[in-house]
Amino acid sequence: MPGIVRMWLWHAFAEGDSFACTYRFRQPLYGSEQYHYGIIDRTESPSPGGLQYSQVAREIRMLRTKYDPAASPGELPGAQNAILWNHENLWK
Repeated sequence: MPGIVRMWLWHAFAEGDSFACTYRFRQPLYGSEQYHYGIIDRTESPSPGGLQYSQVAREIRMLRTKYDPAASPGELPGAQNAILWNHENLWK
């Protein structure tokens, strides 16, 4: 799905992961797993997933420039929205 690699990486980042590893760097030329894309495709060009990896890396670098360790959550403005997550909804 378009954007899924980026979503997975941001999900890992949001959960506090400090390292994300790919299944494979290069897509194989033969074998039973030809449909698992890599970071680069068979022509040595970035695959769509590889481009998303690069995009997330740029976005995280940008966020790091805005990080202020002196700011505490109490000093930030109150949130006006939230995400409600219910695991039971996954089973329906």
